[in-house]
Amino acid sequence: MKSFLRLKYIVAILWFLSTGDLFGKIRNGYEPQLYPNKVALHRLKLRIVEEKNMSPAIRHSLRSEMKDALDYITLYELTEELIYQLKAVSPRTYHQSDTIRDKRGRPTDIYVKLIPKDSAKIKLLATSYVWQTASDKDLSFSEYGERSASIEIWLCDNALFLFSHELGHLNYIIQNLSAYTQFYSNAYSLQSRINYIGHSRYDQSGSSAEHFQKMFLQDRKEYLRNGGVKPPSPLALINPIRRNIKNTEEPPGQNAKQLWALFWRRHHFDSVNETR
Repeated sequence: MKSFLRLKYIVAILWFLSTGDLFGKIRNGYEPQLYPNKVALHRLKLRIVEEKNMSPAIRHSLRSEMKDALDYITLYELTEELIYQLKAVSPRTYHQSDTIRDKRGRPTDIYVKLIPKDSAKIKLLATSYVWQTASDKDLSFSEYGERSASIEIWLCDNALFLFSHELGHLNYIIQNLSAYTQFYSNAYSLQSRINYIGHSRYDQSGSSAEHFQKMFLQDRKEYLRNGGVKPPSPLALINPIRRNIKNTEEPPGQNAKQLWALFWRRHHFDSVNETR
């Protein structure tokens, strides 16, 4: 009997692991290169401290590399905070986007990045990116591969609101990709005003974006009324996050302290949601 129960337990674990990607997820766009940047930052710190006879030119070069890695990790942490803020403030907005499927029922991931204004590909506060594959008109892809879409948001005070707006666009587009691609081609092929694209009076993705932002504002009002703490702006978090990263001496990896911090944040947001 014990062997049978153990077998059932193992089968259950394997089933859970195999079905872990049955739903699309909201993902941090910086995550794919997070670990290499953490390794680089740790290695550069050690080298600068340990090599006493380093030339000024080499030291300057290493500090420049350190800054690049530090910037990357900081943007990752800011984006991670944005995702958790959305989950805490507007669970409806979060969960509708975190379980999204295309027209054929395939899960689709949405990658989000908070970016500095000067690194934006398009000079808009927030932009969504999704394309149609040549072989399957209902299958989306982005720079992160098939079954994905992406969002870039400038580092600004209203980033959380902009996030909800862009998720509204993608919730419609991903589920209606073939029809929307045709509509987009007809409606915007001659359009030069980039801030108008996605917002014509007949654009249903624009209507979805407006619906999502209203839903977000309603949820935020309810969240604050029930004692929720106003989420800090990403701009206010930049320096504290950078200082924390710079002062971390441990090698990359999820040590006990990092795991506890992650547990506390998730537990806090879950507790907030349970009181709603």
